[in-house]
Amino acid sequence: TGSYWFFTPNNVELIVKVVDGRAFNGHFWVFSAALTDVEYTIRVRDSQNGRVQTYFNPSGTMASRADAAAFAESFSRRATFSAVPAGQDASSEGTRRDVHSLPLAVAHAGACSPSPTALCVNDGRFRVEVTWSVPSQGSRGSGSAVPLTGDTGYFWFFSPNNVELVVKVVDGRAYNQKFWVFHGALSDVGYTITVTDTATGTVQTYVNAPATLWSSADTSAF
Repeated sequence: TGSYWFFTPNNVELIVKVVDGRAFNGHFWVFSAALTDVEYTIRVRDSQNGRVQTYFNPSGTMASRADAAAFAESFSRRATFSAVPAGQDASSEGTRRDVHSLPLAVAHAGACSPSPTALCVNDGRFRVEVTWSVPSQGSRGSGSAVPLTGDTGYFWFFSPNNVELVVKVVDGRAYNQKFWVFHGALSDVGYTITVTDTATGTVQTYVNAPATLWSSADTSAF
Protein backbone atom coordinates (compact mmCIF):
# COMPACT_ATOMS: atom_id res chain seq x y z
CA THR A 1 0.00 0.00 0.00
CA GLY A 2 1.06 3.58 -0.67
CA SER A 3 -0.35 7.10 -0.56
CA TYR A 4 -0.15 10.02 -3.00
CA TRP A 5 -0.36 13.76 -2.46
CA PHE A 6 -0.96 16.22 -5.31
CA PHE A 7 -0.55 19.75 -3.94
CA THR A 8 0.92 19.66 -0.42
CA PRO A 9 2.60 16.79 1.46
CA ASN A 10 0.20 17.14 4.40
CA ASN A 11 -2.87 16.54 2.23
CA VAL A 12 -3.16 12.89 1.18
CA GLU A 13 -5.36 12.56 -1.91
CA LEU A 14 -5.21 8.91 -2.97
CA ILE A 15 -4.37 5.48 -1.56
CA VAL A 16 -3.50 2.47 -3.74
CA LYS A 17 -3.06 -1.13 -2.63
CA VAL A 18 -2.02 -4.23 -4.62
CA VAL A 19 -2.77 -7.60 -3.01
CA ASP A 20 -1.65 -11.08 -4.06
CA GLY A 21 -4.97 -12.88 -4.48
CA ARG A 22 -3.63 -15.77 -6.57
CA ALA A 23 -4.52 -18.26 -3.85
CA PHE A 24 -8.19 -17.30 -4.38
CA ASN A 25 -8.60 -16.65 -8.12
CA GLY A 26 -5.16 -16.68 -9.76
CA HIS A 27 -4.90 -12.88 -9.94
CA PHE A 28 -3.27 -9.91 -8.24
CA TRP A 29 -5.88 -7.44 -7.01
CA VAL A 30 -5.74 -3.63 -7.23
CA PHE A 31 -7.62 -1.38 -4.80
CA SER A 32 -7.82 2.42 -4.74
CA ALA A 33 -9.46 4.86 -2.34
CA ALA A 34 -9.92 8.56 -3.05
CA LEU A 35 -9.83 11.38 -0.55
CA THR A 36 -10.39 13.89 -3.38
CA ASP A 37 -12.63 14.50 -6.40
CA VAL A 38 -9.74 15.79 -8.54
CA GLU A 39 -9.32 14.09 -11.92
CA TYR A 40 -6.56 11.48 -11.92
CA THR A 41 -5.30 8.39 -13.71
CA ILE A 42 -3.73 5.47 -11.85
CA ARG A 43 -1.25 3.39 -13.84
CA VAL A 44 -0.17 0.06 -12.33
CA ARG A 45 2.65 -1.82 -14.05
CA ASP A 46 3.71 -5.39 -13.38
CA SER A 47 7.48 -4.99 -13.44
CA GLN A 48 8.03 -8.71 -14.07
CA ASN A 49 6.18 -8.86 -17.40
CA GLY A 50 5.42 -5.24 -18.37
CA ARG A 51 1.65 -5.62 -18.21
CA VAL A 52 -0.24 -2.45 -17.35
CA GLN A 53 -3.62 -1.55 -15.90
CA THR A 54 -4.96 2.00 -15.98
CA TYR A 55 -7.82 3.40 -13.90
CA PHE A 56 -9.29 6.80 -14.76
CA ASN A 57 -11.29 8.99 -12.39
CA PRO A 58 -13.04 12.04 -13.92
CA SER A 59 -13.13 15.42 -12.22
CA GLY A 60 -15.92 15.91 -9.69
CA THR A 61 -16.14 12.24 -8.74
CA MET A 62 -15.00 10.35 -5.67
CA ALA A 63 -14.95 6.58 -5.33
CA SER A 64 -13.30 3.52 -3.87
CA ARG A 65 -12.56 0.72 -6.34
CA ALA A 66 -11.52 -2.92 -6.30
CA ASP A 67 -10.27 -4.87 -9.32
CA ALA A 68 -9.99 -8.50 -8.24
CA ALA A 69 -8.94 -9.59 -11.75
CA ALA A 70 -6.29 -6.96 -12.41
CA PHE A 71 -3.26 -9.13 -13.23
CA ALA A 72 -3.20 -12.81 -14.15
CA GLU A 73 -0.34 -14.99 -15.32
CA SER A 74 -1.97 -15.70 -18.66
CA PHE A 75 -3.35 -12.39 -19.93
CA SER A 76 -3.33 -8.62 -19.63
CA ARG A 77 -6.11 -6.11 -20.12
CA ARG A 78 -6.70 -2.42 -19.66
CA ALA A 79 -9.62 -1.32 -17.54
CA THR A 80 -11.34 2.03 -17.10
CA PHE A 81 -13.59 2.23 -14.05
CA SER A 82 -16.70 4.34 -14.05
CA ALA A 83 -17.31 6.48 -10.99
CA VAL A 84 -20.17 8.44 -9.53
CA PRO A 85 -20.41 12.15 -8.64
CA ALA A 86 -19.17 13.09 -5.20
CA GLY A 87 -21.93 12.75 -2.62
CA GLN A 88 -23.68 9.90 -4.42
CA ASP A 89 -23.49 6.19 -3.65
CA ALA A 90 -20.21 4.84 -5.01
CA SER A 91 -21.13 1.17 -4.67
CA SER A 92 -23.03 -1.05 -7.04
CA GLU A 93 -25.09 -2.31 -4.11
CA GLY A 94 -26.90 1.00 -3.64
CA THR A 95 -26.73 0.65 0.13
CA ARG A 96 -27.90 3.68 2.04
CA ARG A 97 -25.27 5.31 4.24
CA ASP A 98 -26.19 6.75 7.61
CA VAL A 99 -24.43 10.04 8.32
CA HIS A 100 -25.56 11.94 11.34
CA SER A 101 -24.46 14.28 14.09
CA LEU A 102 -24.99 13.54 17.76
CA PRO A 103 -24.29 15.56 20.91
CA LEU A 104 -21.75 13.84 23.13
CA ALA A 105 -23.13 14.41 26.61
CA VAL A 106 -20.10 13.11 28.46
CA ALA A 107 -17.45 14.81 26.36
CA HIS A 108 -15.57 17.90 27.41
CA ALA A 109 -13.52 20.33 25.39
CA GLY A 110 -9.91 19.32 25.12
CA ALA A 111 -7.22 17.80 22.95
CA CYS A 112 -7.44 14.31 21.52
CA SER A 113 -5.40 11.60 23.19
CA PRO A 114 -4.11 9.04 20.67
CA SER A 115 -4.27 5.33 21.37
CA PRO A 116 -3.77 2.12 19.38
CA THR A 117 -7.37 2.43 18.17
CA ALA A 118 -7.81 6.23 18.18
CA LEU A 119 -6.37 8.56 15.56
CA CYS A 120 -5.83 12.25 16.40
CA VAL A 121 -5.91 14.66 13.45
CA ASN A 122 -6.03 18.37 12.64
CA ASP A 123 -3.82 19.60 15.47
CA GLY A 124 -5.24 16.97 17.81
CA ARG A 125 -8.72 18.46 17.78
CA PHE A 126 -10.49 15.48 16.20
CA ARG A 127 -10.47 11.88 17.39
CA VAL A 128 -11.23 9.19 14.78
CA GLU A 129 -12.17 5.62 15.74
CA VAL A 130 -13.38 2.69 13.65
CA THR A 131 -15.23 -0.51 14.50
CA TRP A 132 -15.57 -3.31 11.96
CA SER A 133 -17.61 -6.49 11.66
CA VAL A 134 -17.82 -9.59 9.46
CA PRO A 135 -21.30 -11.00 10.22
CA SER A 136 -20.76 -14.12 8.10
CA GLN A 137 -17.86 -15.09 10.36
CA GLY A 138 -19.33 -13.74 13.58
CA SER A 139 -16.28 -11.53 14.11
CA ARG A 140 -15.93 -7.86 15.00
CA GLY A 141 -13.34 -5.52 16.44
CA SER A 142 -11.77 -2.08 16.48
CA GLY A 143 -9.52 -0.77 13.74
CA SER A 144 -5.87 -0.15 14.59
CA ALA A 145 -4.97 3.49 13.97
CA VAL A 146 -1.79 4.69 12.23
CA PRO A 147 -1.10 8.41 11.50
CA LEU A 148 0.06 9.46 8.03
CA THR A 149 0.11 13.27 8.22
CA GLY A 150 -1.25 15.89 10.60
CA ASP A 151 -4.66 15.63 8.91
CA THR A 152 -4.72 12.01 7.75
CA GLY A 153 -4.36 8.48 9.06
CA TYR A 154 -5.29 4.92 8.21
CA PHE A 155 -6.72 1.87 9.93
CA TRP A 156 -5.95 -1.83 9.57
CA PHE A 157 -8.34 -4.54 10.74
CA PHE A 158 -6.67 -7.95 10.40
CA SER A 159 -3.00 -7.44 9.55
CA PRO A 160 -0.70 -4.39 9.90
CA ASN A 161 0.43 -4.95 6.30
CA ASN A 162 -3.12 -4.63 4.93
CA VAL A 163 -4.51 -1.09 5.06
CA GLU A 164 -8.32 -1.12 5.05
CA LEU A 165 -9.46 2.48 5.50
CA VAL A 166 -8.07 6.02 5.26
CA VAL A 167 -9.59 9.09 6.95
CA LYS A 168 -8.67 12.78 6.85
CA VAL A 169 -10.16 15.87 8.52
CA VAL A 170 -9.50 19.19 6.77
CA ASP A 171 -10.05 22.72 8.04
CA GLY A 172 -12.41 24.20 5.44
CA ARG A 173 -13.55 27.17 7.52
CA ALA A 174 -12.03 29.63 5.05
CA TYR A 175 -14.53 28.33 2.48
CA ASN A 176 -17.73 27.46 4.37
CA GLN A 177 -17.01 27.76 8.10
CA LYS A 178 -16.84 23.98 8.45
CA PHE A 179 -14.35 21.20 9.10
CA TRP A 180 -14.50 18.56 6.36
CA VAL A 181 -14.27 14.79 6.79
CA PHE A 182 -13.07 12.54 3.95
CA HIS A 183 -12.70 8.78 3.93
CA GLY A 184 -11.65 6.19 1.39
CA ALA A 185 -12.02 2.42 1.67
CA LEU A 186 -9.65 -0.29 0.49
CA SER A 187 -11.99 -2.96 1.88
CA ASP A 188 -15.64 -4.01 1.58
CA VAL A 189 -15.82 -5.08 5.23
CA GLY A 190 -18.64 -3.47 7.19
CA TYR A 191 -17.44 -0.66 9.45
CA THR A 192 -18.47 2.44 11.38
CA ILE A 193 -16.28 5.56 11.50
CA THR A 194 -16.76 7.78 14.55
CA VAL A 195 -15.24 11.28 14.44
CA THR A 196 -15.34 13.36 17.62
CA ASP A 197 -14.65 17.08 17.86
CA THR A 198 -12.92 17.19 21.25
CA ALA A 199 -13.37 20.97 21.44
CA THR A 200 -17.18 20.81 21.30
CA GLY A 201 -18.10 17.18 21.96
CA THR A 202 -19.96 16.88 18.63
CA VAL A 203 -19.80 13.46 16.97
CA GLN A 204 -20.25 12.36 13.37
CA THR A 205 -20.65 8.71 12.43
CA TYR A 206 -20.35 7.14 8.98
CA VAL A 207 -21.65 3.61 8.49
CA ASN A 208 -20.63 1.30 5.65
CA ALA A 209 -22.61 -1.90 5.04
CA PRO A 210 -20.74 -5.17 4.42
CA ALA A 211 -19.85 -6.05 0.80
CA THR A 212 -19.68 -2.41 -0.33
CA LEU A 213 -16.82 -0.07 -1.25
CA TRP A 214 -17.30 3.59 -0.46
CA SER A 215 -15.41 6.89 -0.50
CA SER A 216 -17.07 9.99 0.92
CA ALA A 217 -16.60 13.72 1.40
CA ASP A 218 -18.61 15.47 4.10
CA THR A 219 -17.89 19.19 3.68
CA SER A 220 -20.29 20.24 6.44
CA ALA A 221 -19.24 17.77 9.10
CA PHE A 222 -18.38 20.16 11.94
